[in-house]
Amino acid sequence: MMKLQVFPIVLGFALCLASAFVVFEAAAQSADDVVAGFDGDIGGAQQSVNQGAVIEESPVIPGSFSGADVEKTSTPASDIGAEYIEWFGMNLGGGYIHNTMSFGRIDVHLATINWPQIYYTMFEGNVFPYLGMAGVGGRLGWRKVLGRTELRLGSGLGFAYWVHYKQEGDSRGHVCGEWRNTMGIGITPHFQILRRFRHGTFGIGLDIPILVDVFDALATSGAHIYLRWSVF
Repeated sequence: MMKLQVFPIVLGFALCLASAFVVFEAAAQSADDVVAGFDGDIGGAQQSVNQGAVIEESPVIPGSFSGADVEKTSTPASDIGAEYIEWFGMNLGGGYIHNTMSFGRIDVHLATINWPQIYYTMFEGNVFPYLGMAGVGGRLGWRKVLGRTELRLGSGLGFAYWVHYKQEGDSRGHVCGEWRNTMGIGITPHFQILRRFRHGTFGIGLDIPILVDVFDALATSGAHIYLRWSVF
């Protein structure tokens, strides 16, 4: 019964997020077009000025910053071959996992390194053990860059902690159950759509967490939808 009640909520939440992202993407594209046209006008005006007058270059003062210095300090990720590094971010959302008490999600992720086609999150920790699951681990996957938009497909792996409802039968044939704290391995296939800005990213994601208790041969799974943001 709980599964049937939660599924429409998750589906509706997913549709709302998808609609919001489409509107957001269209608005961002329109803003890019306006900025591109504005830059073109400035370029034309600057060319006209240059044709009518000769502008002398200012001498470089010893100890001052040159253009090369600015470029070097603005791309620290180039030292390891990465395009940029997301130093801090969060996932905010929720969903459903079979045989848990409820659903909810707050993740904190640190140091996501983005190479041209690969991304790697060094640390990710999720909280709220009584609202689905909790644990620590990392993520690795493939990224496709489409201008300022990125598509990500990968998987996470780490330690997981969750609350599991276990049913047992007694000698009289009566079935009873209880909530138990469970620890094991969390495997998290995921898909994300992000929009990159000047100093951060914003987007949506879908996780399919698979929780495995290696000692009791117990496994459960579900789906989480969330908003994702980061800064770099």
